[in-house]
Amino acid sequence: MIFLITVLIIVPAVLDTPAWLYARRHRGGTAFLPWLAVPALCLWSGLMVLGVGRSTLGNFEEGIWIVGLGVFLVYLQVFALDRVWKRPRRTSAMLAVALCIVAVILRLYMPPLPE
Repeated sequence: MIFLITVLIIVPAVLDTPAWLYARRHRGGTAFLPWLAVPALCLWSGLMVLGVGRSTLGNFEEGIWIVGLGVFLVYLQVFALDRVWKRPRRTSAMLAVALCIVAVILRLYMPPLPE
């Protein structure tokens, strides 16, 4: 479990680094950008440890989906949303909250996956 959480934190940060560097050069992106999925991942793992939702080993896949969506949202923010809304900090906060909501929904309503 510790290895999985470590991988789920480090791999998206590495994948988000090019977008973050682009945002820092052009629009002053926030330092939180590579770590956008971490609050949702912490919430998901906390709900999993507390026993909320289905508890099968197949549901570790939810964390991968949360992190993948986080990487997609970072690139969406840098290359689309920040051009429309000129407040990258507010956009990052809204996306982090949206990812937390997705984490709760996945944990509560995900059907049991085969192991």
